[in-house]
Amino acid sequence: MDVVIAADSDLRAALAEQFARLPEFAVIEVESAGEALTELRGRVVATLALGVEFDGAAELVEIARAEGFAGRIVALGGPQAGADEVLARPFRFARLLAALAGPQEPAEAAFEARLTEKERAILACLSRERGETVARETLLREVFGYAPDVETRTLETHIHRLRRKIEGAPGNPRRLLTDAGGYRLAGPK
Repeated sequence: MDVVIAADSDLRAALAEQFARLPEFAVIEVESAGEALTELRGRVVATLALGVEFDGAAELVEIARAEGFAGRIVALGGPQAGADEVLARPFRFARLLAALAGPQEPAEAAFEARLTEKERAILACLSRERGETVARETLLREVFGYAPDVETRTLETHIHRLRRKIEGAPGNPRRLLTDAGGYRLAGPK
């Protein structure tokens, strides 16, 4: 998934460092609204992580939407007209990953819990597919490095623990769903 980061240099660097650990994300750091628009125009599917203090943030969102940009815009630090979601600072990186994945319910305290590296990797893999089901075998291979013929309950254990952290009612999941043969994040298909 392409993520365009338009924010002050410190926030850009911090986010780029976090995303660098997740190979499924291609990060494009921009220093100006014009540069951001150029990058957004060149992408079929992208998301925009926008620091609200970024020079030209309001105009960037307005022009991008007027030109038909349909990707997610996540405002970092405060409200921004046209943004799909707002994350108050400070925020956890796992919360940003969930915001990039699609519509969410208001964050419960349980969601703010710290995620493990494997839980972040599972969320990132599911986020990349934008609501489509990811096969169990794919998750086992990409997140855990397992061969196709390995029998294990590791993935199910991680999914169970992840649901306890991100779902309001883990027994009745609304975000992290089980489908035939795999898992998906709720959102538009």
